[in-house]
Amino acid sequence: MLTFEIMPLKYRGLSEINPTAIEHYIIIAEEGSKRTLLSIPNIYLYYKTRSSAQTSKRYATLIAAFYRFLSSIHRFKSIAPGDYHAHVTDKEIRQWQIFRQQSRVHRNSTHPTSETIFSDACVVYYFFKWLFEQNIPTGVKIHLKIWVANFKDRRLLNYIAQKARFALDTDPIRVLDKQARQKKAIHLIKHSEIETLLSVYPDKVYAVLFNFALATAMRPMELVKFPYSGTGKNRHILPYREMDNEAKSFKYEVYGKGNKYRDIIIPSYALELLDNE
Repeated sequence: MLTFEIMPLKYRGLSEINPTAIEHYIIIAEEGSKRTLLSIPNIYLYYKTRSSAQTSKRYATLIAAFYRFLSSIHRFKSIAPGDYHAHVTDKEIRQWQIFRQQSRVHRNSTHPTSETIFSDACVVYYFFKWLFEQNIPTGVKIHLKIWVANFKDRRLLNYIAQKARFALDTDPIRVLDKQARQKKAIHLIKHSEIETLLSVYPDKVYAVLFNFALATAMRPMELVKFPYSGTGKNRHILPYREMDNEAKSFKYEVYGKGNKYRDIIIPSYALELLDNE
């Protein structure tokens, strides 16, 4: 069985004046007792990733994963792993993305997300772009986007769901991507953190505006345009001491994002705070 492994490599540069330590990952093809260094991918990793061990590891991992996928395709069974680069086309890069989506849907997993799958495919694509720039033969058509799997296409989504033998409404990929976003931890600012923030502002105006924003959900540009005395539909907006103190809230119309009008409900305590400060 053909497998592809990665491993770190450290050695000294050949410069006699100042031999520097060089470190990057390499890819090795293993089949039985036979181990083969993949010259072309490893030269790429040397030129493009030796400045960062983490980048080198990520690129090597993704290229190895792509090569592992290629080894499962019938057309590549008779091709030596060291020659894969010359036979790859945009079709295989696109199929790899689809294969990863099928696996994800089949497992009903939220990872890797569509965004991650596309990002990983970009890493592989840039490997072939480098081959093209170095005049190394490859079947990938650089500067064309036919290697990108369009996961917004309804027919492709249905095809993936069918191949994965898994049903999630009619849109399995978007459902899983949505679930992945929901799993991200979102931490709201705590009351104690708000108090700390208000106490460290160098100008009291910022603290007042922050409190007013919390009470009204107004955007920054709307806050700074809030009138001392309103006009038009907002003519009822006055300093709090001149308004109806029995009212619990007041409606305020703003013209803001998207060139649209919207109504904001301002609690009376927020106007009172604004007036007192």
